[in-house]
Amino acid sequence: MSSTRHCTTNYQLAALIGALDTGEIMKRDDTIRAIAATTLAIALAVGIAVAQEATLREKLVGTWLVAAVDNVRPDGSRFQAFGPSPKGILMFDQNGRFSFQLARPGRPNFASGNRLEGTPDENKATVQGSLSYYGHYSVDEDDRTLHLYVESSSYPNLDGIDNQRIITSLSEGELKWYSPAGTIGTTAEVVWKRAK
Repeated sequence: MSSTRHCTTNYQLAALIGALDTGEIMKRDDTIRAIAATTLAIALAVGIAVAQEATLREKLVGTWLVAAVDNVRPDGSRFQAFGPSPKGILMFDQNGRFSFQLARPGRPNFASGNRLEGTPDENKATVQGSLSYYGHYSVDEDDRTLHLYVESSSYPNLDGIDNQRIITSLSEGELKWYSPAGTIGTTAEVVWKRAK
């Protein structure tokens, strides 16, 4: 009986040595290592993609068209200084520069055809129905504050100030902000849609 066991053990040992010689075990180990490495790489890639969600600043970059501007008086009543269908564009570049323009549709043309020779009513309608400024921007990611550092504006009181906005919502296609200090003694809630 012991000689039979000895023969079986020798046979198994010879088979193992033969497998090593042919590389079958090594091939199986290499396959297992390759599967493990691939699984790890996929898990890391997914983890990195989730961890690297774009910042608010990165999401802002691009061109936006105004969809709504609601002004809110101190008593809570609302009105639309730029009308029910305002026109406007807002652009943020990757280098931290921005440009902002709003206009109320239906402003009267200047009868003279010369912007320097408008009547008092034409000038008033133009000033009250439009606002533009440009400069550079930054975003406080923690409190969602957008800082618009105005270099020059059609409303000179904005020149040189930090015109802050609170970002209330930002998705791929829509930006909403709250303006705590508007230019007409109100706060403002503004909705922008990404230009296509």
